[in-house]
Amino acid sequence: MKKFTLPALLCAALLPGAALALPPVDQATGSGHITLNGENRTFSFTAKTDIDGTSSGEAQLQARQADNRLHMNIDCLVVSGNQATMSGTVTQSTDPAFENSDFLFAVEDNGEGKKAPPDRLSLVFLFGTGSGVNCQNTAIAPDTDIERGNIQVH
Repeated sequence: MKKFTLPALLCAALLPGAALALPPVDQATGSGHITLNGENRTFSFTAKTDIDGTSSGEAQLQARQADNRLHMNIDCLVVSGNQATMSGTVTQSTDPAFENSDFLFAVEDNGEGKKAPPDRLSLVFLFGTGSGVNCQNTAIAPDTDIERGNIQVH
């Protein structure tokens, strides 16, 4: 069994082509439930922006009573304090009319624990394919308290 010293490991890490995993610059994750017009909706999402400015992630929304599900690829994330706005493209839907639509939604992280106010999110707004609407050029406010779940914005 070979043993490596700390200096040897550090040198190996600094060699060209050595992959160093850098943490994301911004990140937003969450999942939970809300009731809208008597309808239970479940959501989940994860998004990050890397040091090179590239944003990526996924989101899922399911309106249970309407049996409608959206799966979305996130390609834009803007974080401001405890709020994050995300946008991208709907990749799958139980209603084919929504597929390839641009979307936008926002979330708010209000802390942890029973004494913290509830985290919040906006509706998911859908726009036509190629609308040009994204999280860099359109602002919306998270206005709905989540009933169960957790949102984290870093």
